[in-house]
Amino acid sequence: MAGAKFYRPTFHWNEDAFDKLLAQPEVAAQAQDAAEEVSELVQAAWPADKRELTPDTAGFTHGSQTEVFNVEVGENRVGRQRAVLLINHPYAVAFEARLGAITNAIHAAGLQLNPPE
Repeated sequence: MAGAKFYRPTFHWNEDAFDKLLAQPEVAAQAQDAAEEVSELVQAAWPADKRELTPDTAGFTHGSQTEVFNVEVGENRVGRQRAVLLINHPYAVAFEARLGAITNAIHAAGLQLNPPE
């Protein structure tokens, strides 16, 4: 390929535009939709005998949380929209450790986990 010219791509980062994009209500809605999809996939594999929270559920402190699965939407410290799936059951750790079901549900929803830094 003699004489071919190769161009290096140039990226222009506009912090204000990025912040405005993340502040859009549509971004929060998409984050919530993704978290709810993951929640549905996890619940599909969740054992039937661990779907209820009772006063004798080991390791669970009853407060405002009355459901096993909750999706909370909000912003992180820098204003980026995020949605968090809360699994309010002590079995969740064993469930993930034994089956990797929560991680698999995230991947099945077409999402990626952030790599450790």
